[in-house]
Amino acid sequence: MNATILIGGYLGLIFFLCIFQAYIYLLHKRKSSLFYFLFTFSCAIGLLLEPGFTEQKLFSLPFSGEINLITHLTVPLFGALFAINYLKVKSRRIHYYLLGTALAISGTLYLFHYLAAASFTFYLLAGDLIAVVILGFYFVYSFIHFSKSTSKFFIVGFIFTFAFSLDFFILKRLNLALFNTSEFTLMLAGVLEALFTTFAVLYTLKNENQAMESKNVESLSGSHLSTVEELINQYRLSERENEVLQQILLGKSNSEIGEALFISLHTVKYHSKNLYTKLEVRNRKELFQRFL
Repeated sequence: MNATILIGGYLGLIFFLCIFQAYIYLLHKRKSSLFYFLFTFSCAIGLLLEPGFTEQKLFSLPFSGEINLITHLTVPLFGALFAINYLKVKSRRIHYYLLGTALAISGTLYLFHYLAAASFTFYLLAGDLIAVVILGFYFVYSFIHFSKSTSKFFIVGFIFTFAFSLDFFILKRLNLALFNTSEFTLMLAGVLEALFTTFAVLYTLKNENQAMESKNVESLSGSHLSTVEELINQYRLSERENEVLQQILLGKSNSEIGEALFISLHTVKYHSKNLYTKLEVRNRKELFQRFL
């Protein structure tokens, strides 16, 4: 019963975080969110189908053995793709090429070994080792580029998962375990890592949006002011709409605009809606792009 509750809670949290990351991707089209969703999903499925991971069989999925084998390639694949995009690694094409080559060669060798020896042991050990090596490579990259905020988030988010996974999946199979990591510890580390990384992705996204908005505001100065005036005349904006537009282009929120112009929040929203309709835009982001 305790194992059932533990695994049920783990699945619930991971499922929620996966859906949330998928939502972020659909909303903002961030590849890092898509790859993290696929990475977390692969980790959860692979963990639950790991031979001997739970004392009682709670799942009877068809082809569970084959699915588990696949996750030993998808975990390092999507984990590396997430790291490359989230850390904004330069020369990404080279990283994609090396990653694809390494996984293709290792996957082919694992398959031949399994067909020849009919044993999963080497396949699982080698697959987990590849995952740890790839993740370790981006740990080193993060330390080298530690001044970047994304590198700091990546190190803090994955350090415990990396250490416990290395101990549980690699060292334990070689009878060299350092921490004697339990299943509960591994799942707890995975949940904490997923929560922290989700927060890190949202924090990074917020900073990037603010930086983009500030850049847009700055680009509207100087020569772009004439363009603003031309469009105001072209679309015959009222004096109040013109004032609201100028405040929006300064990056102010609706409440700040209301305070600056001494009008109610409802009035600000009313004029903003009229502006969007006249200028044929749907939101502030498109409004900024309209004046660039």
